Amino acid sequence: MLKVYSTATQKPWFMGTAETYKEAWDMIYEREMRQSPCIGKWDKDAWDDGDMEEEFPDFVWPEDVDYVWTADWIAEVVPDPKEYNEEGVRGLIDDLLLSYEITEEEDN
Repeated sequence: MLKVYSTATQKPWFMGTAETYKEAWDMIYEREMRQSPCIGKWDKDAWDDGDMEEEFPDFVWPEDVDYVWTADWIAEVVPDPKEYNEEGVRGLIDDLLLSYEITEEEDN
């Protein structure tokens, strides 16, 4: 079982549990969108329709990537992880500069 915490305040706040890292990421993304929709997940068509190349003129869409992420507080585009496993989700949290922690707990 995974426990998800928001670490945006001085004392970490328990958000909930998840069975997979994908579920944990969905919980984090849902909370981010409720608080302030400042992160975005883009596919190539939405990227082109939204004229995002004006905001990120040096970004070239990678060949093997279906989605990318942006956040108002970072100047980089973050490729979607290949898998929403531990490495992929922790990478998204770090790359998007989000304040969350996921811990693994033994089921009793």
